[in-house]
Amino acid sequence: MTTIKKPPPFTAIYTSIFHTQLWTSFLIISANATSLFVLFIALNFLETLKIFSSSTLITLFSTIGGIAYFIGIASFMIICNMALVLSGMETKGGFISILKACVMIKRRTATALSLALCINISLARIKALFFHFWMESCYVNSSTSNPSIPLVVLVVLLLIYLYSVIITLETITSCIFYNSCKLGGLRT
Repeated sequence: MTTIKKPPPFTAIYTSIFHTQLWTSFLIISANATSLFVLFIALNFLETLKIFSSSTLITLFSTIGGIAYFIGIASFMIICNMALVLSGMETKGGFISILKACVMIKRRTATALSLALCINISLARIKALFFHFWMESCYVNSSTSNPSIPLVVLVVLLLIYLYSVIITLETITSCIFYNSCKLGGLRT
């Protein structure tokens, strides 16, 4: 006879996700600050050694540093998103979820980065639509007329809807990725 497992109460899920969100926020802020500090120190150190004789080398080093920075931050974001999914699925939040996420993503970083790239491009495009509309309505049309309030409200509601659809898709893909990582871990 099989018993049906009861889902955990909503408060337990919310509490675990909240604790994990606090830890992931701290981790992202720390990763950003550390990465920018290391880039700043490296550029200043190389500048004092007078290694850069031309602006081409400065541009090349800055570009390489920027690419490394964004790949590192993207990796931290993926780990944090996976930790949030883990804490919601297993109702164990906090720093332990971040450590479990690091272990789960260990050999699947390329897949996680490609999933995150699609989602982040979509979110960036929605933000660009919002700022394009905002700039067009506020600055370009400000000399002729004020934008109509109902139109602004409708556009903002549409953008909020699009943003929430993309966030929902991100959550679904993260859950599917979590299940594939979990099944992959059981096979090995």
